[in-house]
Amino acid sequence: MKTSGQSEIGDLALEDQEVVDEVIETLSSHLLKPLTGEPRARFLLGCALYVDGDIFSSYRELKAGLQLMRSQLPEHFHFLAQVCLACDEEVEAAQNFRVAIKLDPTFVPAYIDLLHLYADTHQREGNVLIWRFVVFICRLIGSA
Repeated sequence: MKTSGQSEIGDLALEDQEVVDEVIETLSSHLLKPLTGEPRARFLLGCALYVDGDIFSSYRELKAGLQLMRSQLPEHFHFLAQVCLACDEEVEAAQNFRVAIKLDPTFVPAYIDLLHLYADTHQREGNVLIWRFVVFICRLIGSA
């Protein structure tokens, strides 16, 4: 049986689906470059399961992929995850991203990518759902 969050994800409009695809592409091509082979495959499968509304299986696959690469994940993933965990309000999140860029300028491109996605989703109806998806991924990265 689907939870309310799952049915919400399952009922994504085409435009929202495109935004989710964009989030996945950005995370997998830029932020998650270190992930290759099985870890990368499991991570991308986890993203697809999330979009399909299967949150439990998604969590399992994402977590497994990230744990396989735990020792090779750059510190900035954990830092970025802490930025997301520190806030649930979207305005506070944007402020935290700006602080993160100041604290860790080495990884400005990664933060800028997420900020662009964040800003873009605010112009679409599905922005809250997409933001939850980004936070969901970041929390998994932080706990890997």
